[in-house]
Amino acid sequence: MPDNINQFLNKNQRKPNHNPKFVDSSPTSSVFRRLGFNFTPSDPSILDLSDGVKDHLSRMPKLIRDWQAEDMRTGTVNRLNYYKNPVGDISKSIQNTTGAIKDAIPISEGFDFESGTTIRAFLIPELQPIYDEAEIVFAECQNFIDHTDRLSNVVEIKPDVSELPHYEQAMAVGRQLLYIVYQTDSIQNNSPILGTFTSLFIADELRENNDVITPYPALIADSIVVTTTGMGGDGGETTTYSTTLTSEQIETIVNDLKATRALTETRRRHDENFWRNAQTIVEEYQQLKSMSGGETQQKLIDNYVGTDELLQKLTIKDVPVEPSYNINMAWDGTITYTPRLANANTIVIPTIVVR
Repeated sequence: MPDNINQFLNKNQRKPNHNPKFVDSSPTSSVFRRLGFNFTPSDPSILDLSDGVKDHLSRMPKLIRDWQAEDMRTGTVNRLNYYKNPVGDISKSIQNTTGAIKDAIPISEGFDFESGTTIRAFLIPELQPIYDEAEIVFAECQNFIDHTDRLSNVVEIKPDVSELPHYEQAMAVGRQLLYIVYQTDSIQNNSPILGTFTSLFIADELRENNDVITPYPALIADSIVVTTTGMGGDGGETTTYSTTLTSEQIETIVNDLKATRALTETRRRHDENFWRNAQTIVEEYQQLKSMSGGETQQKLIDNYVGTDELLQKLTIKDVPVEPSYNINMAWDGTITYTPRLANANTIVIPTIVVR
């Protein structure tokens, strides 16, 4: 008799290398159960694996760690459980502060039906530079939050911003770039990987800037003087607005807002520029590596498609380095460096699509 589905699921199919369930795991937690398989075949042998395949599975290294397997069993895999934006909260605080600065400045708005636009009038014209800069900082904060959310991997890669750096892509390109710039420039630090992530490292600077501008909403609101003249009723009444802030104070507020904007915008643009440059360099590397191939490819280059410049460069002998490696490029572009020295490590650089 063939197994029913419960018998099949409850079979002890464990091998020495199989991830056992955690002690506190739910009895019904199972990656296989989550697939929803509920078919009992008339020929039970169709489900059987050969002894060779079973042996192969038992000898494979773990694909995932125990805690990762448990999260898959319980269906609790969620990037927000694993990643956070280290500058997200403080960036939102700055955005809230700039929003409060705007709210503290009295304006009058009306809709022009003829032009279809909103007309904004500042009741205290002297405060318009503060309002305008606060509005720019507010928008830049949102750009910075979106940027750091992508770099923190708390959001998925979205097609409409696929040209901007994201954690997963930037890490893949950065790892490959690490090997390239070590061999071209002897760079021996993490900057090739972390060059796209600098916005994540400025939380302290952001807090300092936020501490500077946090008092400004109250300062502006307390400076507003409202004066009403006239008798009221049919006699008419006039309300005027003014501020006790000096021109020097207004300039200081504007400059502090500009400094906050410069911090976020400079780091964001640096990361985006580094990302574009990294893609270009890796693409150049992949183009150059495509010139290394077998006998047939070499004949094609030598006799047909290779320029005189390339043919001349191919005759240049490389400067020997230690450790030396045997290099193999797989069909998918993956490059494996196998050391000839016993104390060196094998290096595998997978192919990646950077655009």
